[in-house]
Amino acid sequence: MTSLLEFRFIGHILTFLFSLVSIYLKDNFENNIPFLVIWWSVFVLIVVYIRLVEKKKIYWPLFLLPPFVLSGGVCGSPVLPLIFLALPLILQKSDDISYIVFASISFVLMIYSGNLSDISVFITYVLFVLASIGVWVFMRKGFSFFFEDRPAAPLASRAPVSTPLVTDPFRPLKNYLVRTKNFDGRPVSVRLVELLPGGMAKIYDTANEFEQKGLLFRAVHDKTDVAASALLDESENIPMMPEYNFRIYYPVSLVDYDDISLFEPEYVVVIDTDNRGRSSRDELIRKFSEIKNDVIEQLRQSETFSHIAVEKQKNATLYQATSDIVDSFDHDELLKAAALAIFNLAPEASAVFVARKSDDNVFLGYSFSVQESAKGKPKLEMSDICDAVTAEMRDPQSVHAMMVSGKMDDYYEATDVNKRKTKPLFPDEFDDLNKKSCIMVRSMTFKNDVKGTISVLTDTVKDFEELKKHLESVRMIAKVVTSALNNIEMFQKMEELSNVDGLTGLYNRRCFNNMLEQKIGEASRMKVQLSTIMLDIDHFKNVNDTYGHKAGDDVIRFISRTIKNSVRKVDFAARYGGEEFVILLYNASIEDAASIAEKIRMIVRDSSVNADGVHLNVTISLGVSSYPLPSMSSEDLIKNADTALYYSKEHGRNKVSVYNSDMEERAGEEE
Repeated sequence: MTSLLEFRFIGHILTFLFSLVSIYLKDNFENNIPFLVIWWSVFVLIVVYIRLVEKKKIYWPLFLLPPFVLSGGVCGSPVLPLIFLALPLILQKSDDISYIVFASISFVLMIYSGNLSDISVFITYVLFVLASIGVWVFMRKGFSFFFEDRPAAPLASRAPVSTPLVTDPFRPLKNYLVRTKNFDGRPVSVRLVELLPGGMAKIYDTANEFEQKGLLFRAVHDKTDVAASALLDESENIPMMPEYNFRIYYPVSLVDYDDISLFEPEYVVVIDTDNRGRSSRDELIRKFSEIKNDVIEQLRQSETFSHIAVEKQKNATLYQATSDIVDSFDHDELLKAAALAIFNLAPEASAVFVARKSDDNVFLGYSFSVQESAKGKPKLEMSDICDAVTAEMRDPQSVHAMMVSGKMDDYYEATDVNKRKTKPLFPDEFDDLNKKSCIMVRSMTFKNDVKGTISVLTDTVKDFEELKKHLESVRMIAKVVTSALNNIEMFQKMEELSNVDGLTGLYNRRCFNNMLEQKIGEASRMKVQLSTIMLDIDHFKNVNDTYGHKAGDDVIRFISRTIKNSVRKVDFAARYGGEEFVILLYNASIEDAASIAEKIRMIVRDSSVNADGVHLNVTISLGVSSYPLPSMSSEDLIKNADTALYYSKEHGRNKVSVYNSDMEERAGEEE
């Protein structure tokens, strides 16, 4: 029974016999429905047995024939047009022999179920024959087959080299597959099947994927050479051309080892030839293995040249990208250049996130993405990257904080980021990143000092698998970014040293003047207030004269510490000269500034200063003004605050005065 079911056309024979008997029952028995039900039930049971028990497939076009016979045959069956329409699809999915057998069976059943004396039935016969032949000619040969004389190109001819080998490293392999038409005096057709994950495959250098079936599946699964004069499965996706009658499957691996059974095959070399009984299967497998070995050698060479080409391109892109990073001397520009480098090296990346360490347990987050209009471009420019979404991150349990603190390794990856219901990876400000599928995170470390992390995200798991091929490039970019960040920090420290007063640690007057113009511009653009406090130590000359300059320095240092501890991080405090100080309060009203000034005054008044071993009580006088009202420029802002400070000194000291225009009038009267 098993050997009978191995016969290729068993399904055709069963369908044909059951259809003939069914037509006979319909034509010779009046009450034929019970007989037909029993008869076709037996057919269904046989088909189910073949499919489920024997694990064999029935040629699918055959299932058109039972409904055709039962619904009237050629005389009015609604299935008849479907058979006509299905002919191109049947030929596309079948080899020529299966197509011819199906068309022949269909034609016989039409004749057997019809009446030749009926002219319309006779025309149907003729049309079916013409349609069957026409479909084969058009799909296999094309209409030019009738009009053109196309001799085969000689094997020795060579196409001119139009591109460098590294540009198209697989060109020699492609030429070999196309030009190998004869071997050992026989016509041959050589095809290379590339094996894909999930039991799929595709013909080399094509895009259409198909399932591994029949003899192809057997060769891959058993890791052995397979030869046959007929295909095991009619629905196999590598049809045999009619001029050939024998096929060999060689599973191959690029690993340089003779025994293929030790490795998983990566490709299958499929060779069709015309045998006509001249050689045994073993002899043909041995002879044609020479072609297989040639294909393997071409594959290895192509893979080598492809690797060279890819590495060359990656190195060129990485060099350009790292040059842009090193040339950046601003945090935002630097991190944007890093994101651009990653997007160019790994097009499958959909977002880049950088967490830069700011203070203890505080990180500045930067999220970058590619503009919609630029997606798909072969090479992105800086203008193609969206401006960073930025926000502070304070969660000590975040991946970034844990990595910086040394509680996690310097590399982390995760999938299903978008499926987290609790504790998302990113805060609300970066919610778009929580919608991504996968993430890889790498620390940015400079001489054991972790500066932060750099993360790359993808939309799909498939993209993430591709991204991991660029893992080393991402590591190199992170290393360059870390070094560049360290350079910026060193530069800023040097700049601060030139801008910072050595005694107090506050900014000096030159730096304050530059910052004042910058803050005035920001306040004007953002339409917010900028307030200023100027303060002076009361009777400071007496301290120096009585207790010495060292005691005076201790008093100045105490005042500067009090100011630092009383203002916000966004505020700017400087030593304006001698015992005089100035504070810029961004986005603060004149009332807010007066309140802060009063707090500073009270702290100083109520404190005892250790001045060179002597405990002193000192007081300060303060003046407050604000921009844009009542001060309308940077010069007015400082002048008015100084006027208010002078007013405090002239009216008893140890007080806060808020500027108003009457102060200038009174000062003029006193003069």
